[in-house]
Amino acid sequence: MRALLRKELGYLAPLGAVLLFCFVADVLYMPAIGPLDEIAWIDIQEEILPGKAEGSGLFLFLIGLTLAYGLLPREHEERTIEFLYSLPVSRFGVYSAKFMAAWLILIGCLVMEQVGYWLLQAANANSLTGHQFSLATALKVMLLKGAVATSGLALGMALSFARHYGLLICAGAAFLIWRGGEAFPPLARVSPLRLASMEYQGRTLVVPWADLGLQAFFAALFFALGYWLWNRSGEHLTAVYMCWTERPLGKAGLGCATVCLIVAGFTALDVHMGEEEEDVRFTTFQNSRLKTGHYDFTYSTEMRSQVLELASAADGVYLALDPWLEAAAERPPIVVDLTSSKENLHGIALREKIVLDLAGIGTEEEARSVLCHETSHVLAGRIGGERLIEYSQQTGLLNEGLAQYLAFERTPVPNHRRDSRRLAVAAWSRHDLAFEDACDYGWLEAEMDTTLEYALGELWVAALVECYGQEAPARLLRAIGRKDGPSDLELMAFWQDSMQAAGFNLERVLLCWERNLAELEGQEQAFLERLPRIAGGLLEDEHGDVVLQARPDRPLGDATCVARFRPYPDAPESMYEVLYADLEEDGSCRFYVPEDLTGDTLEFQLGIEFSLATYPWFERWQPATLP
Repeated sequence: MRALLRKELGYLAPLGAVLLFCFVADVLYMPAIGPLDEIAWIDIQEEILPGKAEGSGLFLFLIGLTLAYGLLPREHEERTIEFLYSLPVSRFGVYSAKFMAAWLILIGCLVMEQVGYWLLQAANANSLTGHQFSLATALKVMLLKGAVATSGLALGMALSFARHYGLLICAGAAFLIWRGGEAFPPLARVSPLRLASMEYQGRTLVVPWADLGLQAFFAALFFALGYWLWNRSGEHLTAVYMCWTERPLGKAGLGCATVCLIVAGFTALDVHMGEEEEDVRFTTFQNSRLKTGHYDFTYSTEMRSQVLELASAADGVYLALDPWLEAAAERPPIVVDLTSSKENLHGIALREKIVLDLAGIGTEEEARSVLCHETSHVLAGRIGGERLIEYSQQTGLLNEGLAQYLAFERTPVPNHRRDSRRLAVAAWSRHDLAFEDACDYGWLEAEMDTTLEYALGELWVAALVECYGQEAPARLLRAIGRKDGPSDLELMAFWQDSMQAAGFNLERVLLCWERNLAELEGQEQAFLERLPRIAGGLLEDEHGDVVLQARPDRPLGDATCVARFRPYPDAPESMYEVLYADLEEDGSCRFYVPEDLTGDTLEFQLGIEFSLATYPWFERWQPATLP
C-alpha cells in the first residue's frame, strides 16, 4: 500500500509542483515589489475576509475535479490497471491510494500557502499592521478550503467513470443548484462552495459545522459511488468508451458534449457578470451651473429643485455676514461644488471653494446654515491670509468658533445652539478645560476631541463680540494676517501678540468667556445631572473576541453610547473607528474591537451622543492592552 501511494505521488508530482507554484507565488514576487516590513497578513490573504474566498473555492473545487480525472481513467485506457490489480493490494486499496495521493497534494499546497503567508508578514513589526497572523484562523481557513477541494476530488472520482459526459452532468447539476437555490434557498446548502464564504462572529472565523458535515457526507457518498462504478464495470465501460470515440457518431457526441460545456460556462459567466454590473450600475446625470451675485454653484441636474431653493437664499446669507467679516467688499464669487462630498462632513471650505453634500443635509434651513458656516471660513481666510493658515493649529478655536457663531446668529436652526453649548459646558466643567487646552489642536487630538473647537469656540467668539462689538472678529483676523507679524510663536505668545495687535485685551475676553460658561453651567444643571459619565475596559468574550465593555453611571434616556478606537495616540482621525451601541439587559454596552486594530495596544474613547444637532460628548482617551 505504501509503495503504491509513493508511486501515485511520484506520478502526480509534476502537477503538484505546478499547483504549489500557484499557491506560493506570492512568496516569490511580493519581496520584489515592496518592502517586507510593510506587508500585512490581511493584505496578502484577502481570502480570509467575508465573501472574498468564493473565487478561490471554485478554483480549488475544479482542481480537485481535475486531479480525479487524471487517476483511474488513465489507468484503464492505458490498460495498466490490470498490473495494479495483480499486486498484493485489494482493489479498494488501489482506489484509496489514488484518492489519498491526490488529497495529500491538495492539502500540502494549502499548508504551504499558509506557511508562505506567515513568512511574508513575519518581518512586519508595526504595531498596527504587523503580528496579524492567527494560527487558529489559518487552520480554519485550511479546513474550509480543504473541504471544498476534497468535495471536488470525491465528486470527480465518481464522474470520471462517465469521462467527458461526467463533466456535462456536473455542469447540469451546478446549474440546477444555482437556479433552484434562488427559488428554494435550502437547496443552496448542497453546494460545497458555501464553505468558502468565510463568515465571522465578531473577530472569530466561524466554522459552519452543519454544512461541513453535509459536505463530508456527500464526499463519502461520491467516494463510495466511484469505487462501486469503477470496480463493477470499469474495464468494460472503458472498452466501450474507447470503441465509441473512434466512430464518427461517438466523435460527434463528444464534440456536442464539449460545445454544451463551453456554452454552459459562457452562459453562467455572462449571467454572473450581468448581475455584478447590475449591482454597480449607477444613473449618471449631467452637471449644471447656477450663478448668483456671490456664488457659482455646480450641481447635478436631478438636484435642481433643491439647488434653486438654496441659491435663492444664498446671497442673503452672504450679505448677512457683512457686519462681522466685511462681506460687502468686491470679491470674486465663491465656487460651491454640490457634486462632491467629504466623508462624514456636510461641508468643507477649501480656500475660495466650498464643497457641500446637499443630499446628506436634512432640511432647507440646515442647508442654509451649513452654507453660512462654510462661507464664514472663506471670508475669514480672505482677511487672515496665509498667516491664518500658518497658525491653523492654534487658531481652530477662533476659526471654527466664528463659523459656528455666525451660523447660529444669521441662519439659526432649532436646538442647534442650545445643544452645542450644552456640549461645551459639559466638556468645560467635567474636564476642567482651560483656554490653553481649547485652542491647542494637538492637545485636543491627543487627549480629548478636536470637535470641541466648534462648541467652545462659539462661546469664545460670543465673548469677543460681547467685549468689543461685531467688528471684533474681522479686526482680530486682520491682526493675525498682518504680513509683519512674528513667526514661530508659542501658543500663548501668539494669542497675546494677535490680541494686542488688534487692540484687545486677552484677559478681558477670557474672563467674559469663563463667566458665561459658569452661568451656562448653572442654567444647564438639570441637563448635566442627566448626562451620564461612562467608563469601561477591554475583555475577551466567550467566543474569544476582544470587546470594549462600558457602563454609564446613570440612565441613558434617549442618548446612545459611542466609542472611538485608534491604533496609537498620534494616529490621524482618518484612522479612527467609531461604533455605537445600545444598553444591554445588565445596563452595560459592548463594542467589538475592529478587526484591523490587531496590534498589542490601542486607545479607546467612550462618549454619549445626546443630540443629533451636535457632536457627541466624550471622556478622555484611554490606552489599553489587548487581552
